[in-house]
Amino acid sequence: MLWIGAALFAAGAAQASLQGRDADGNAANGFEAYYDNVLGITWLADANHAYSSGQAAGSFGAMTWTATQAWLSGSVNAGGGLYGVTTWRLPASTLANPPNFTYGSLSDYYIGAADYGINHSQHSNELGYMYSVNLGLRAHADTAGVDYLDGTYGLTSPSVQQSNMVLGGFYNTAQLVDLTHGDSGLTFRRISTDALWTGTTVTDDPEVGSGTWALYLQTNDGIMDVIESTASSAGQHRRRLAGGGRGRVLHCGTGARQPGLDARGPGRAGVASAQAGARPLSLAAGAPGTRVR
Repeated sequence: MLWIGAALFAAGAAQASLQGRDADGNAANGFEAYYDNVLGITWLADANHAYSSGQAAGSFGAMTWTATQAWLSGSVNAGGGLYGVTTWRLPASTLANPPNFTYGSLSDYYIGAADYGINHSQHSNELGYMYSVNLGLRAHADTAGVDYLDGTYGLTSPSVQQSNMVLGGFYNTAQLVDLTHGDSGLTFRRISTDALWTGTTVTDDPEVGSGTWALYLQTNDGIMDVIESTASSAGQHRRRLAGGGRGRVLHCGTGARQPGLDARGPGRAGVASAQAGARPLSLAAGAPGTRVR
């Protein structure tokens, strides 16, 4: 998902946390973005702009974090930008103890108090907030550590309805899916069934040492973790908490905040405030996102 940060999208009354924005000026084809009046960022409705634009169509929008950043600066934000916005980015996530990646206790894992874990609904974690609050998606367990039944968390949470699956890969399984929120009726298109990038990097991981790691969120179970910024396969995931994590490399979106706005509207390529992940997403006032390969 991506965030869009143009002043154009900041106008309008604040009734709901997400407000539709007609970015292309053609009301007949629906909204191209949603403004989040809580986080003050704008998300692209297309959560996989890298795929839909043809940038990474062959990989269903999957891109490394490094390639995503190069795509944003060299293509999405170049010239007149996307929908006239040149500040697209991946969604931000504030680390608990920057620049280190933290694990914490088992309790920290379940309540989102550490970087590694689930249920990150803080405003400082833009992608986690979109996942947990705006879309109402469940992680694989609640904050007390009680596991949800299969088929009732992640992209199959009760808060959303799926449609328009894009099948592919070796087993011809769902790679992308549209999600419509049951209460608001808002739809985000082509969300990755894997993972989503954030724009946050880590320079010290206590498990593997120093290096350049990027934070991502697994859409199928809500786990946030780090992986090498040049990672090109899910096989490069290093760990899984017993009884917890079981996701693959995620696709994330990208987005960017619009400077000077008190409220505006990140994976796979998408448009929003630049939310991005294993595939950049199109959510947030930033740039379209891409998926982690």
